[in-house]
Amino acid sequence: MPEGRDIVVAPNPKRVRVLLAGAIVAESDRALTLFEPPRAPTHFVPLDDVAGELLEPSTHVGRCPHKGEARYFSVTAHGRTARDAAWTFSEPGKTVAALAGHVAFDPLKVDAVEELSRE
Repeated sequence: MPEGRDIVVAPNPKRVRVLLAGAIVAESDRALTLFEPPRAPTHFVPLDDVAGELLEPSTHVGRCPHKGEARYFSVTAHGRTARDAAWTFSEPGKTVAALAGHVAFDPLKVDAVEELSRE
């Protein structure tokens, strides 16, 4: 791995909530956060904590030598669609194996990816 590309996956101590068009797309106390400097941290929510009926598989696929192949989803809520706004690694690389069964959301394509205190 090139220098400066240290990748760490850690449990998020907060509740992570994803919103689109007033709908809660995902909400979890079991989210994982991917730290991959210099990128901003990315929150991954277990698929069980996502409103799966709001996700539609996309044809877009990405590839990272460290994380593996990313399959994308469009998210639709209340008549609004955010294309390729979510992704998952179906077979994540060894460094990020904990991300299997989790999905991330692009904060620039959904209305919010929030970290809330657990109450």
